[in-house]
Amino acid sequence: MVALQILVLSVWVRILAGQHKKESALNFNDLERYFYPYKCTLFYPYIELLAQSFVYSIRFQALVKVEKEFVVMKTMIDSTYFGSITISGKIYEHDVVIGLDGQVRKRMKELSRTKYGTSHIVSFEEANDLFEAGANQLIIGTGQTGYVKLSEEAADYFRDNECSVLLFPTQQAIEAWNAAKGPVIGLFHVTC
Repeated sequence: MVALQILVLSVWVRILAGQHKKESALNFNDLERYFYPYKCTLFYPYIELLAQSFVYSIRFQALVKVEKEFVVMKTMIDSTYFGSITISGKIYEHDVVIGLDGQVRKRMKELSRTKYGTSHIVSFEEANDLFEAGANQLIIGTGQTGYVKLSEEAADYFRDNECSVLLFPTQQAIEAWNAAKGPVIGLFHVTC
């Protein structure tokens, strides 16, 4: 793409030089008065357009690189106490899910409670709600004393989607989350 832009720019420079030679041969005395404003008004927009397309091309290449490397500002978790978790200075008094984009949302624990009668077992339905394409790791804060676990169906679902799962009591899960690199999602249980 860059080579094509340089080629086009060099063609315009050659056209400009060719017109310069033709016109200087015809009327050398009027060349400075005639050619300079003509060059600026006729060719400058094309050169400016080429420069802009070059800049946009570089920006696009940078965006593709960022997307490939998955460089995203990760949401940092500050602390947890029984019944709450503080994320980026905001206190949440319910279980939370953090997505790939860093957005924090309330956990849909009804999906597990409906099937098992408790939200301490993550069901297949909740696993399906949690998972985001592109995630290669899920960190689960299992509660202050570590009660939450995965059902067999949920474990199989994450394995089938090549997403490793780490289960820690919530305090240790926060440390793992803050140290994690790459495309990571999280679920944090804030009570038992």
